[in-house]
Amino acid sequence: MQRIFSDELSFTPIMSTCINLDVYPHAYLTAMHVSSFLSPVVNFFTIFCILRKSTKAMSAFKWYLLMYQVTSTIFDFIYTTVAVPVIFFPLPMGYTGSWMAEWFSISVHTMFIIVIPSFPCVATCIFGLFAYRIHVIIPSNHFLRISENGHIHATVVFFFVYIIPTLVALVNTSPDQNLARQLILSVGDFVRSVRCTASPPPLVLEEEKQYSGTSWRDGCRHLFLIFPILHIDFCHSRKIQRYPCAEPVMTIPRLHIYTAESLKSLIIVIVVLIIMTIPMAIFIFCSAWYFLNRRDHLSARTKRLQRRFIIFLSLQISIPALSLAGPILGVVFLFGTVNTSLSGLGNVALAAIGLHGTINSVLVICCNEPYRKFTMDLFVYTALMELAKLWN
Repeated sequence: MQRIFSDELSFTPIMSTCINLDVYPHAYLTAMHVSSFLSPVVNFFTIFCILRKSTKAMSAFKWYLLMYQVTSTIFDFIYTTVAVPVIFFPLPMGYTGSWMAEWFSISVHTMFIIVIPSFPCVATCIFGLFAYRIHVIIPSNHFLRISENGHIHATVVFFFVYIIPTLVALVNTSPDQNLARQLILSVGDFVRSVRCTASPPPLVLEEEKQYSGTSWRDGCRHLFLIFPILHIDFCHSRKIQRYPCAEPVMTIPRLHIYTAESLKSLIIVIVVLIIMTIPMAIFIFCSAWYFLNRRDHLSARTKRLQRRFIIFLSLQISIPALSLAGPILGVVFLFGTVNTSLSGLGNVALAAIGLHGTINSVLVICCNEPYRKFTMDLFVYTALMELAKLWN
């Protein structure tokens, strides 16, 4: 090896800034445990408002709103109470840190299989809410009305279009854990034994012959060092990393590791569904305003009320969606970095995801007048009672 790789052309491979991983991030775990007790109270209070405080005018709409709230509550409960994921950014591995996961040995992959399908379910409920609102304002003779229950049929189709590819993509998302551990820990070993040269000779290293059938580009992307010789420019551009700090956490209970190859199909499906959703959302909003601006089938009062409903529904949906999308994008960004010292930001993003259910419940109450009035009256009454006790 020393004769083959000249010292003039060799260099030390780029290493990541790998500090000791925080196995038990106490601030994050404490925040999530507190949230696991508070968020169910807010979520179930919102469900109570929908069931008991909806007006007669909301007789049909409240059931769509109830499905949306229940789906969001289930996601919130699984994430903040059942799982509490602890991720070792930027390594694609972590464990479940909740007391329930410890009692019942719930792994990250189990949570992954349950949580991911909840996103299409929430998206379907959102679609159903808007489909109902548009169905109310569409003229009876318009082709988009389809039938008397056209909005229900459209919602069912939407659900199957989104859920089936997601479930199929979840198959085989978990790689062999023994092999995944070897890959995470072997990166540094291969890097230490390989020097890069500007003109690599045709040589296959003995320890890498078993991988000779796989291309170098694929291998590097999956944390393999496959081809025996590394071009110096390619080494710099790919920034091959080594994480010696990963070794001490490999024995943590319920630790689960993913690879880029195992998540490839799921990522493709998610990207395609997001691309499909954007023009669909634009079409829904444009259709709503188009029918509201027509003057031949709705009274001025009805138009004013329906326009108000659409605006409040948009706020009710968009704010929780953005509060969830922002932290998720932050998590994706952190997986693309090479510095484990940023794991604290990852914990902030994970905690922000756990706030989605509470934010959603608060918006449901604030954007629907019967629930808002009941909540305000309840708190004002409670405050007055407390003041009366103090005076007495």
